[in-house]
Amino acid sequence: MKSKHLLLTLLLALLVPWAAQAQQLNENFDGNSFPPTDWTTIHVSGSQAWTQGYGTGNSGSNFAYRKDVSGGYEDYLITPLLEPKSGEELSFYLASMYSYNYAGTTLTIEVSTTTPTVAAFTTVLATYTSGSNGTFGTSSENDWVNKTVSLSAYVGQQIYIAFHAKDTGYNADVRIDDVTGVTKYIPPCPKPENLLATTDGATATLTWDGTAANGFTIDINGSQVTGQTSPYVFDVALSTTYNVTVTADCDAAGTSDPVSTSFTTPDCIGGHVIEYVLTDSYGDGWNGNAILIKDACDVVETLAIADGDSNSGTLTLCDGDYYQLTWQTGSYAYETSFTLTVDGTTVYSNQSGFGLTDG
Repeated sequence: MKSKHLLLTLLLALLVPWAAQAQQLNENFDGNSFPPTDWTTIHVSGSQAWTQGYGTGNSGSNFAYRKDVSGGYEDYLITPLLEPKSGEELSFYLASMYSYNYAGTTLTIEVSTTTPTVAAFTTVLATYTSGSNGTFGTSSENDWVNKTVSLSAYVGQQIYIAFHAKDTGYNADVRIDDVTGVTKYIPPCPKPENLLATTDGATATLTWDGTAANGFTIDINGSQVTGQTSPYVFDVALSTTYNVTVTADCDAAGTSDPVSTSFTTPDCIGGHVIEYVLTDSYGDGWNGNAILIKDACDVVETLAIADGDSNSGTLTLCDGDYYQLTWQTGSYAYETSFTLTVDGTTVYSNQSGFGLTDG
């Protein structure tokens, strides 16, 4: 009997090799991108929006952060699609960024059984309001408080949960960390994860995580190939933008939601690689400050932080061309710092644009 049971188990595994296992929501916001995979944000009002905060989280050094701003704000941070099981409840940690702020900021936990849109979040599960010291029931901004929310009314249903932050003045920031406790919904045909495109100007390589019974369909600027696996390599032209979509084909389970990315090939092969790391000590972007990279006629690249505390990346400048780096002055330049390397050698490592010609 044991051998028959083992054979049946193996046959089932072979018949459904693409079947996904249940996954628990477990987000600490320490990843390299924000919002995290399958999370979404909706900006309603006020300057800035939900972003990745840095410093001291409940665990790790990052957290989800909605900064207080003059005039107030309203924003949604929304989980992936969830499917609560019996006994599960939403758990997260809550804090305020600064204890000298004031009362009046609210964080409501809301649920949608349809779509991750503002109009669909009609049910409020819990409400938290900042106190007179600007914190959510703690004595200082360094204190994280664990909050739990019952989901018993939604067992077996597919739901989205929104962290709805709202403020009518210049009151409290909101920090959220370590969101756990609920099972994610896994579709019959899971979509590929971690899609990445890299190029050297002659070819491009696509990589992703996941398996599918019939492989993956790749759409590149409207042209499709089927039955592919990761990695996938294809020829590219210089100075060209490529829009790529990858979709899993799970045979009888259908196809997955598509996952997309885009990239632009360099103007030349080779040249000099500039790596830049930009930071802002306050965490609200560079406020009009920027590094301008100019050729003989025009600005060819602008390096800045639109919002948040950091921005980094690489770009390639062609051999034989002359380039000038200049500093564009905005507000609060003393909050900015940056490091620039060319072909691995640091050429600038400064604060407030010192060392660049003011443009």
